[in-house]
Order: sequence, then structure tokens, then C-alpha cells
Amino acid sequence: MNVFRLVLLLLSLLLLTGCASKVHKESAVEGRSFSIRDLMKSDVDIVTEVQQRQVISALRQLGDKLYRRNPRELTKGEETSREAAVERIFAAAGGNGFPELEGKRSVESIRLAFDERYSGDRVLALMVG
Repeated sequence: MNVFRLVLLLLSLLLLTGCASKVHKESAVEGRSFSIRDLMKSDVDIVTEVQQRQVISALRQLGDKLYRRNPRELTKGEETSREAAVERIFAAAGGNGFPELEGKRSVESIRLAFDERYSGDRVLALMVG
């Protein structure tokens, strides 16, 4: 009877060690902190917020890559570094904080980026659009 209990105890410990394994950073799903405002959100709101963060992150990466591939566009704007230029775009998102776009927003701003006569920062115009 004592051998049976010992085997059962060892088997239980072996199974519990599988539950205690560490999750690798690469495979972990990125969580977010909890706040009181989250109590009023539905599941759809939370999923939408997570998706929005992912899209904004992807757009920031795209802006950085476009400036990296087109460094001459940085010289046309006010900023001197890629990071600062991308930060400027997203700091004023949705506003009219870009006088070099001639008041254009949305699709008009994107068209401006591809207009041959436009001499301003094309990456800025595309990303704002």
C-alpha cells in the first residue's frame, strides 16, 4: 500500500511539473493591463481595441520602413530622424497639424503623395492619408 501511494505521489508531481513550465516570450500572446474602464467594455470593444493597436503598430513600422528606403523625404520635412518623423505623424493623427499637406486629408493626402508636382514629404502625405 505504501508503494502505491509513493507511485501515485510521484506521478502527481510529474504531471504538475508539466503545468509549471515557462512560456517562451516569442510564443506568448501579448497581454494588456486591466483598468476599471474595462468593466464597462464588451468583448467586441476589447477585441476592437486590440486590433486597433496592432494596426497602428503596423502603420508605424510601415512609416519607418518608407523613411528608411526614401531618406531624401526626411530632408523635405521638419524632422531630422526617422523616429521623430514617424512620431510626429502619429502624435497629430486625425488633426490638421501638417501645413505642408495644404489642408488635405484622407484620400486627397494619399493622392498628393503620388502627385509628380508635389515637392513635400511624400511619406508624410501617404501616412497621414
